[in-house]
Amino acid sequence: MTEKIKSYNGCTTVMFTASHNGNFKNKCSDNKKHNHKWKVVVFIESDKLNKEFVVKDFNEIENLKTIFHKKYLNELKVFKDKIPTTEVIGDWFVDNINECYQVIVYEGKSMFWKFWDKRNRYVICYGKNKRNKYE
Repeated sequence: MTEKIKSYNGCTTVMFTASHNGNFKNKCSDNKKHNHKWKVVVFIESDKLNKEFVVKDFNEIENLKTIFHKKYLNELKVFKDKIPTTEVIGDWFVDNINECYQVIVYEGKSMFWKFWDKRNRYVICYGKNKRNKYE
């Protein structure tokens, strides 16, 4: 009988409001500072549980919002030499959470989360070689 390969998966959401500006060709191209709401859905995976018997403490992930919430993203050290686009924000989460293999980053302008931006814009970022270790 072959041994089963275990995989533990989890998902949590990080939500924050922040401002940025950008010099790329879309609605942010006017280079003016403006606000967005971001919702980052973080997917984690591990083949073993940690000493608390979880993949990762969800509170630890959710508390990452304090880095971004109510900040001007262009001035943060974590985005040094980068324009803080939705893609760059997604990359940051994948790169800085070891157990993270994928994030979905939603960008909106609505005042309330339940009335999410009608444009339904989002980006999916994958961590290269993080998930395919069993293949």
